Amino acid sequence: RDGSGNARPTRSWLHVTGITPLVSSNALKSWNNAIEQAKQLGIPISLDLNHRKQLGSLEELRGMVEPHAAALEVLVLSEDQLMGLAAHEVGEEFEDE
Repeated sequence: RDGSGNARPTRSWLHVTGITPLVSSNALKSWNNAIEQAKQLGIPISLDLNHRKQLGSLEELRGMVEPHAAALEVLVLSEDQLMGLAAHEVGEEFEDE
């Protein structure tokens, strides 16, 4: 606790998934807020992309993740997701399975 009696976070990790921001606009806001707070506090961030096409496209998820990419210490993704993101960079179509 700090001098005011408030609990201070200990330096640990924030782990987020790519499922959360696609669930709802409120989930996206909470996800963004958590990441921004971790950045401000210097807490390392890991992201398991864990894309679920039933919730949204890989391109949509990419747009949500991209603003935070530089702050990620660890990014976990499947080979298919990597290929899908790479295909976007070279302008090719790729169907995420």
